[in-house]
Amino acid sequence: MKILVLSDIHGWTSNLSRILKVEKEYDYVFIAGDITNFGSLKSAIKVLEFMVEKTGRKIFFVPGNCDPPELLEYQGSENIVNVHGKLYGIGDAVIMGIGGSLITPFNTLIEFTEEFFKKTLEKLAKLLSNYQGGIVKILITHTPPYGTKLDIIRSGEHVGSISLRGFLEKHPINLCVCGHIHESYGVDRVGSSIAVNPGPASWGHYAIIYLKHGGGIDVELRKV
Repeated sequence: MKILVLSDIHGWTSNLSRILKVEKEYDYVFIAGDITNFGSLKSAIKVLEFMVEKTGRKIFFVPGNCDPPELLEYQGSENIVNVHGKLYGIGDAVIMGIGGSLITPFNTLIEFTEEFFKKTLEKLAKLLSNYQGGIVKILITHTPPYGTKLDIIRSGEHVGSISLRGFLEKHPINLCVCGHIHESYGVDRVGSSIAVNPGPASWGHYAIIYLKHGGGIDVELRKV
């Protein structure tokens, strides 16, 4: 399975179009939040529908902190799947997600406490324990896990979620896709999980991820 991974589009469909002109062969698209830049639900849906029109692929997404709160409850369509607080099976993989960010100094649109993250991840863990199948377990988040290469802001401080890190250390998640911290794109490992921040698509960054039979994962960070 080949996946096109995007995050932090922030409404910049010009760079998004450049990425889609370069990358044409993949099975699914993952979007790890910030589809808009403080835009409306209508503008978020417009970007998602643009992606479906241009790619013809099923899109799995979570909202980011710069997206409208209404996007958390958006039910999507056959080809646009919101996995915030949910599980979704595709082939031998199961995908789950949690959107938004931790509390920031900037009063953005979707911010949660660590306690909310903890409770939502506990809900996902329960759903996962009752799920039959899913050799490859994938978590799409906006916020990165704490204490990794992916959550370091320019001051050098780690600002990721401690609850998310604990979840990855405790549960057999193969892949965690995140975003949010533009300058900390890269690949890291937490427990048995590979964590990937593809970098902001608004800057032309993205990732290609290959999921192999049996759970092997290859990651390629790219930029147009």
